[in-house]
Amino acid sequence: MKTKRQWIQLDYTNPDALRAEDIPYNDSSSVKVAIDNAIGITGPTGPSGGVTGPTGADSTIIGPTGPIGLPGTPGATGPAGADSTVPGPTGMTGPMPAPALIPSAFVDSTNSFDTTDSTFINIPGLFTNIYLDSTSYIYAAMALEVQSSGNGDYPTGAFQIIINDSTSVELRKFFQPDDVGTISVEHRAGPYPDGSYNVFGRFQRVDGQQSVQINRGQLYAQALRGGRGDTGFTGPIGPTGAGVTGPTGADSTVAGPTGFMGPTGPTGIAVVRPISSDYIVIDGVFYATDSSSWQDIPGLILPTVQVDAAGSRIYAAMSVQSDSDGTGSYPKGAFRITVDGTGSIELQRFVQDDDDVEVSTLEYRSDPLTVGPHDVRGQFKRIKGDRSFRIDKGQLFAQSLQGSVGGTGSLGASGYSGSIGKSGYSGIGNSGFSGYSGYSGISGYSGISGFSGYSGIGNSGYSGQSGTTTWNPQGITLATVGGIPLGTNLGTSSTFIESTFLSMFYPYIGPEASLSGGDIREYGSSNSLTLGWTATKHTNPITLITVDSTSIIPTGNTQSGSQSALANQNVNTSFSMSVSDSTNVASSSTSVYWESKRYWGSIVSNGAPSDASVLALTGAGVGSGNELATNYVKSYNGINGAGDYLIFAWPTSFGTSPTFLVNGLPNTAFTKVRSNSSFTNANGYSTPYDVWTSNTQQNSPITLFSIS
Repeated sequence: MKTKRQWIQLDYTNPDALRAEDIPYNDSSSVKVAIDNAIGITGPTGPSGGVTGPTGADSTIIGPTGPIGLPGTPGATGPAGADSTVPGPTGMTGPMPAPALIPSAFVDSTNSFDTTDSTFINIPGLFTNIYLDSTSYIYAAMALEVQSSGNGDYPTGAFQIIINDSTSVELRKFFQPDDVGTISVEHRAGPYPDGSYNVFGRFQRVDGQQSVQINRGQLYAQALRGGRGDTGFTGPIGPTGAGVTGPTGADSTVAGPTGFMGPTGPTGIAVVRPISSDYIVIDGVFYATDSSSWQDIPGLILPTVQVDAAGSRIYAAMSVQSDSDGTGSYPKGAFRITVDGTGSIELQRFVQDDDDVEVSTLEYRSDPLTVGPHDVRGQFKRIKGDRSFRIDKGQLFAQSLQGSVGGTGSLGASGYSGSIGKSGYSGIGNSGFSGYSGYSGISGYSGISGFSGYSGIGNSGYSGQSGTTTWNPQGITLATVGGIPLGTNLGTSSTFIESTFLSMFYPYIGPEASLSGGDIREYGSSNSLTLGWTATKHTNPITLITVDSTSIIPTGNTQSGSQSALANQNVNTSFSMSVSDSTNVASSSTSVYWESKRYWGSIVSNGAPSDASVLALTGAGVGSGNELATNYVKSYNGINGAGDYLIFAWPTSFGTSPTFLVNGLPNTAFTKVRSNSSFTNANGYSTPYDVWTSNTQQNSPITLFSIS
């Protein structure tokens, strides 16, 4: 069947006219029938003819039909519709979690403190706080430099560690003449749930008359568990395709493509497992040996310290309190630690007399071990002497030196779906022109209908490309930019732009702590004070506040407050606070110091004055006549005896050889009228004082007067 189409023209000689062979037909019908069938619509009426002729005999005969109108031009085909199965781009992979830390705390003090108390008191300055983010044991170790001070019988001191509500065994030391030594105490307690816990040291005098004095010390605490890894970040959202949507095809209801979900962020560590450790204490049971061969210390044996990773080692620490037992010459003993029978170096100790009680501390790290339980124990022996070498108290701690294997964390959230593409516009075919009107007369055949234009199908626009979210640093920075200082090594590996911007514009700033209320006081005055504290938040919310061993409930933001406190009477006392945001800990301290006064003025007689006369001095024209001080050095320019004797008084501990300078020259016309004499101040506190007076009366102001 032919399908060729041509324009129909009135002039049949025109080569473009519709011919019979151009009309579809088959040999079962005539050409006329095919034409009749092909004519779908009547063309417009042709224009009127010329002058109408006379009416024919039969007026019912119809004139010829005008030529058929032109068919409309087919509409242009629209672009192909979008393929809704094409996915959007993939979201970026979340960054790997940063390394994590084992929770720990450390504090040290170089302030000297002493006690004669027969009950335990806190060691000022050796207080800390540890924050656990999961259930764990806490291990603590304290080392002190100690001695005795004062007069009388030499003392025995006792020392211990407190972890939250758990008290370690007390370890004792007897002080010999000129004995400046060290003592160590360890403790393990728990397990404790996540939260904040106090760790601090205490001491007391057990017997003797001299004070037990701590010169300096340090305190360390750590959680016995591996670090907690951060949860992997959620993968960034896959961007929506940004290409221009093509016009709608034949079916305008077809949706644009849906973007793929962003990939899941990397797996974080969400489970924390403890570090394998064990701890044992002996207290109140004596073990003695006369053997020169190594003997196990009963009670200081840990037979099943677990190692979970091949090649890991065991760390062990042992502290024992020893003396002697029996009669005869005093013994020399030795200690060591063994792991599976392999021993550490030995530490020796010589017992000097019946009162010589001493604490010895020893540490050991094993060779690499296999997976499984291992035996750790303390041993001792007597090297020489007649008396038995005896252990009174002891403690043994051991832990495997490998971090825990973190568990699988939660999956990062999925990326969002891409937006649905917009619908395209429908294609519209152009209408055909109207045919010309034919002449009146016999109706012509109906014109053939113009073919309809095809519906356009719009193609979907291409998806826009994803933006860049990572970059490659170039190593060490050459200038300070925001929070990234000069000389920071950023490496050269691909990293996220967002994290770099955060470091630049919003660098991490730790919390701040501020504590006030300390001052200088006269001996014997009130020991009460009010501590004022402020915890300042910067980057992270505040999670922990401790003021003078008291936990404050944090709001997360900057907060402040005050609380009452008591200083040790007539003993320099420090108070501390700590603030944590779970990343860093800030601390602050304030102290109460105790001092005596020096006095000056004029007096009618140059004999030894009473305490009341010294307290009543008004300065002889220079100041108030008294002030807190730590020495006798001072200028009194313009001092005026006004016909009386000049007088000066200060504690004997300030020194006994002052130089009096009058107008810049030494002057010896002064006499000590009270020497190392007990003086009671206005608060009832007594201490030795020296009192000096001038040998002659002073009748006029002295321009330059000083004591050095």
